[in-house]
Amino acid sequence: VELFGRQIETEVLMNTPRGDFEIAYRVAKDDQALFRDYLSRHPEIGEVLRDPEKRLARVNAVVKGAMETTREYERILTQEAIDGLSDIPGIVIHGTKDAGKRTGLVAFNSSLMDTHALSTKLCDKRIEVRNGFHCANLIHHDLGLSEGSVRMSFYIYNNMEDVNAAVGAVNEVSRR
Repeated sequence: VELFGRQIETEVLMNTPRGDFEIAYRVAKDDQALFRDYLSRHPEIGEVLRDPEKRLARVNAVVKGAMETTREYERILTQEAIDGLSDIPGIVIHGTKDAGKRTGLVAFNSSLMDTHALSTKLCDKRIEVRNGFHCANLIHHDLGLSEGSVRMSFYIYNNMEDVNAAVGAVNEVSRR
């Protein structure tokens, strides 16, 4: 009931911005009994849903919490990728190796093969990467990367299995 109630609370917050909350109109008929149970356990939530100012404050808190959780998840995945790629001979990672100071992108090159060959081999292994200049031609040229770089990105749609598969594939194709 708790998890289900929080899910519906979040849906209601995000989908009724004017504050005109009414269970009969805003919660699916099959879910109303469970949500009423949740509200009976948390009467303050009902007050928040009916008061526009409290609702806005709650929406802001929910969004902020979701973004913090998302950013931390992205950081964990990215750090795992950086750490794994760092252990592969010939791989050079561009930028800081502290995932807390970067987005969920990891740009890298291999001293053993060009970026196009590397990205093609990874694609053959069903690992989606991009190669090229990534709308950052000047920095690539300043770094002496005439072919650009290979880039992986991580977000909420990925999991640790995806990261490990990507790192493993880079390791495998880099050694051939």
